[in-house]
Amino acid sequence: KGLEIADQECKFLAKEADLPNHDNFKAWLSDNILSVNDRFNKHNNNYILVDGTIIAENWDSLINKNLLNFINLNEYHEKVENTVWTGTTELGNSTLYNCNNWNDDYSILVYGTSGNSNDLNWSDSINRTCKIKQSIYCVEQ
Repeated sequence: KGLEIADQECKFLAKEADLPNHDNFKAWLSDNILSVNDRFNKHNNNYILVDGTIIAENWDSLINKNLLNFINLNEYHEKVENTVWTGTTELGNSTLYNCNNWNDDYSILVYGTSGNSNDLNWSDSINRTCKIKQSIYCVEQ
């Protein structure tokens, strides 16, 4: 339920922002059953922000190296700097901390840090309570 809803939210946000291929967006989230590694297409193309800034040159550099640039723009090209729900390690694997598969506000969650982190903390930075609403990363597939 949680991953599907988040994926639908990414598609909706991309469509509202008039991004091309809006139906191809997925949330960078993992639960106890499916990780980002399971859910995402791993391609050799650049991973870019909405303004064309290159974040990583391919899947391997996205998950194994420091990012080339900060993830610091939302779908409307607005600067952002906050924590982001991920439930995902820096290698794209599931963590034990994912708000009980995105169904429990009182659990603990792994957050990433957007806007000011180009190291592997962009996906796996800190643990916090799930009760605090945060952003999600939406990635075009």
